[in-house]
Amino acid sequence: MYHSLVLIEPTQWQPGQAQAAPDEHRTGRWGITKFSGAVGRERKTQLVERAEALLAALRRARGRATTRPPIRSGSAPRPSPSCSARLTAAGHPGGLSTRVASRPRAPGRALSRA
Repeated sequence: MYHSLVLIEPTQWQPGQAQAAPDEHRTGRWGITKFSGAVGRERKTQLVERAEALLAALRRARGRATTRPPIRSGSAPRPSPSCSARLTAAGHPGGLSTRVASRPRAPGRALSRA
């Protein structure tokens, strides 16, 4: 339904102006639903337990990886390229000598000046 909306009142010299405007009445029903990102107590407990189990498994896997000898094909094991003591043939007349190499820096870490 529409009603007449008067824009300019008519005078004795000019006609008025009007425009059709819709009637404002409620045509439906609506509601407001509020959502929350909160986690319930039971769900939080489950998530924390899963995270702790994952960390424990990670620690066990790291421990096993560092204590097991590497599997190599061949008779003599080769030293790791990241070990801190490297064998060199030069420098000692009687055989092999060791020198201490610097440890590789972790990516993204700056050198500390002490």
